[in-house]
Amino acid sequence: MLRISFFAFWLTLATFAATTLTAWHSVTLPTEPTRAKSGRSHPGKWLLTHFLSADCLCSQALARHLQARGPLAAADEEVVVIGPVDSSAHRDTAQRKMIESLNRAGFQAATMTVEAAASQEGVEGVPLLNVTGPDGIIRFRGGYRDRGAPPDRYLEVAILTSLRASQPVPATRVYGCATSRRLRTLLDPLSLKSLSLP
Repeated sequence: MLRISFFAFWLTLATFAATTLTAWHSVTLPTEPTRAKSGRSHPGKWLLTHFLSADCLCSQALARHLQARGPLAAADEEVVVIGPVDSSAHRDTAQRKMIESLNRAGFQAATMTVEAAASQEGVEGVPLLNVTGPDGIIRFRGGYRDRGAPPDRYLEVAILTSLRASQPVPATRVYGCATSRRLRTLLDPLSLKSLSLP
């Protein structure tokens, strides 16, 4: 009887841990902007803002994609790398390398703290794409791919093309990594995910 009880307890803990570690890529992350008009507009031009995190494998893959294609001619592009929740030498180095490689590829890349990203931009999860029109109005805010699409099939160019032509765009959801403390605590109350990070 003791073995059965122990096995049931172990199975419950293992299931909880596995669910916690995979939940971030199963749950739709919030995308609501804190305001309809962007504070990041470039008057007279379309602006794509890519919100990433060096801690997030999805963001790392997207950063490699952006570096390979380079900045678009049809719009200004900037990359905001949201700082790690818990700073360490490894995480700070990974963030710095991501920013340097994106800047070398021709992007305007800069950092933002998790607190500022959540409070000022309403960004609590990444990777997140924000497209601002020439009038400063946010025209699109969401993910880069359809659910189940191949990992290298990003839609940011198609989304921009459709917006410029006043065509409908897909409502892509954000699946990835939580960045805000509030969302990380909600999705990972025991901080198991942070234990898996270097």
